[in-house]
Amino acid sequence: MVKANLKALNFIVINIAIIYVVLYNSIFFNQNKYLIWVIGLIIFSYIFVHTLIYKSLNFYSKTEIILFIFIIYMFSSFTWSSNGKLVLKESVLIVFVSLLAVFITRMITFNEFFYHLVIAYILITLASILNILFNSEFGIDKYGEWIGVFHHKNVLGINMAFFSVILLIAVKNSTKRTSKAIYFLFLLLAFLLLWNSKSSTALIVVVLSIFVLSVFFILKLKFSKRRFVYFQLFILIVVSTLSLIIFYFVINNLNSLLNILGKDATFTGRNYIWDIAINGILKHPIIGNGIRSYWFDYKSNSVNYYLPWGQGIWHSHNAFLELLLQFGVIGGVFFVILYTVNFCISLNKFVKSENIISYFSLICLLFLVISNLTETYLFGIEINFWFIFVCLTAYLTNSKLGK
Repeated sequence: MVKANLKALNFIVINIAIIYVVLYNSIFFNQNKYLIWVIGLIIFSYIFVHTLIYKSLNFYSKTEIILFIFIIYMFSSFTWSSNGKLVLKESVLIVFVSLLAVFITRMITFNEFFYHLVIAYILITLASILNILFNSEFGIDKYGEWIGVFHHKNVLGINMAFFSVILLIAVKNSTKRTSKAIYFLFLLLAFLLLWNSKSSTALIVVVLSIFVLSVFFILKLKFSKRRFVYFQLFILIVVSTLSLIIFYFVINNLNSLLNILGKDATFTGRNYIWDIAINGILKHPIIGNGIRSYWFDYKSNSVNYYLPWGQGIWHSHNAFLELLLQFGVIGGVFFVILYTVNFCISLNKFVKSENIISYFSLICLLFLVISNLTETYLFGIEINFWFIFVCLTAYLTNSKLGK
């Protein structure tokens, strides 16, 4: 009985932890910062104590050790940040989220983690719909764009894009018709939220991700070895040809396509932002400017840079520029090593096996790149994708963790 109760409690706490990470910058969280830190501390304490008592913290892969050094480096960057101790909270947040991810990977297997993600996002989707229907003042912004329980339409959009990819993998691996039907229902709801968020970035990301995932599914069809090689070659030729055609079409019709998406050739000012970010990187190329020190002045409580039409700039709108801006080439090297190791292991798993981790890890790593080319979800104010990256690093590189 005690064991069953403990398992049920763990189930609830881990779901709350994932929801907490995803919604850290939601409307409610922004209005109750101190309460949210207290809740986070309680969640972290429970997971840490449980892991300490029932699991072992003595085994780490070499890649995890590199990850820990990277985390320490990011934390330490407040010491050379122009905002100094005023951004210590941001440094602590990185450590908090990273350790939370590591401890969770010690508590549950990867398959359990995957379905915890599904459940957490189902609850977030339902909460977003309820907020839009019954609390539209907060669920819909002043432009009529849906934001759900998040603080911005793009954040709702990208999370629903990610949820859509998760659901497609869940459908692929489910054997029960009832489960498939439920997943399809929430897939429709995720698309509904994504579409009405009017986030063109999220729409492009989900289309590309589904296309890549479809190619993965096709490549995993069972054939004889010889036929499989020919089939892979055929798919490669088709995909390459289509990619070249699409690229040629996009280049020659860029302005028209951007107008359809509500954008312009400046990517809604992103080219201005990227120029400013690159100049910032060149000022301190080796160690970076320090965490959250470039765009916002915490001492005067104001942004440092503005777009030509007066809008303040809060981040680089490109996670990889933001990485170099905050943590320099040193931080960039750390991330490239971690990403490359994860990608190679994921690719190897995809070729050799057919399970949830083989699909999810590879598509998730590709999703992180695609979604962060024009936004800063990985090293910006959102913390859930960094949390997932840390979890993936642990599950992929540590053979002692349950799969």
